Amino acid sequence: MSVATALSRDAAAALRTTATAVRDATAADAVDGIAPGLVASPTNTDQVAEVLRICAHHRLAVVARGGGTKISWGSPPLRLDLLLDVSGLDRVVEHAAGDLIAVAGAGVRIAELNRVLGLAGQQLAVDETVAGATVGGTICAGASGPQRLLRGTVRDLLIGLTFVRSDGKVVHAGGRVVKNVAGYDVCKLLVGSAGTLGVVTEAVFRLHPLPAARRVVTMACDRPEDAGALVARIVHGQTVPSAVEIDCPDDGQLVVAALLEGSPDPATSSARSPTRCPSGGAATRGRRPTLLSSSPSASAGSPASSRAAPPPGRMARRRCRCVDRPAPASSTPRHTRRIPPSI
Repeated sequence: MSVATALSRDAAAALRTTATAVRDATAADAVDGIAPGLVASPTNTDQVAEVLRICAHHRLAVVARGGGTKISWGSPPLRLDLLLDVSGLDRVVEHAAGDLIAVAGAGVRIAELNRVLGLAGQQLAVDETVAGATVGGTICAGASGPQRLLRGTVRDLLIGLTFVRSDGKVVHAGGRVVKNVAGYDVCKLLVGSAGTLGVVTEAVFRLHPLPAARRVVTMACDRPEDAGALVARIVHGQTVPSAVEIDCPDDGQLVVAALLEGSPDPATSSARSPTRCPSGGAATRGRRPTLLSSSPSASAGSPASSRAAPPPGRMARRRCRCVDRPAPASSTPRHTRRIPPSI
């Protein structure tokens, strides 16, 4: 482990006078082998802004850390004076169940946020790609799992954001309504920015209701070509999957898993799903890929762990047929028919 810091006594003294808890760094605080000089642990946006203003004045290099699950993604820092630990911003600020939105601090873990939302029958449809991932880290890494197939990525679910620039200025972007089209969409700009544009402190998400039933259907394939053909059949089939994942374990046998959600129907509970790949591979009932099995409602031992797929009629994708032809004059408003043809 190497130390690459230009932290002066004046800068350290200024940081210790703030309301934020500041301590000396340890070996556990190193980022890709680079040890910081100090670690600051703010608990709200104002404290983050105060710390960054001091760092900007003394020209200190700062790296923000949430749960630390993706801290090594990207290039290692050339210099690291202060590690900003935002795991203390761990409050679910607001949950407006009627509006299907939630406001959470950057340090809230995705699993804990979904636990709180689940009490009201709602969810943030974002996979916990790494155990212990936080809201801020998921946004800055742009990390999304298999559920992006139906409900989109974290970029699509993010509607509002509060972040602090490197000079300590607090910026509020987006809003708390789903249909917000005023100004530039700065929220999406910060997704995947790896903390280079600012430190995320608070996020507003749009939510989805929890499904009444969930089933994970898995199938083993011998060749990658067979797995690809099977995924195409699943995605373009009548039953719309919420997520599809291909897993290749150490034994080399490919496993295709599809997450199906909908309403349970006792009349079709004995419906059987396809049991073979296009090449004749047998279905696998004993294991599921990691991300799809991380869902609480699809865990082993729960009623949702059975493999029967929901009835196709309840999850069928609606297909609309568009015909390009002129509308009859009788259906055109009177004032429209009076417009001269030259216009």
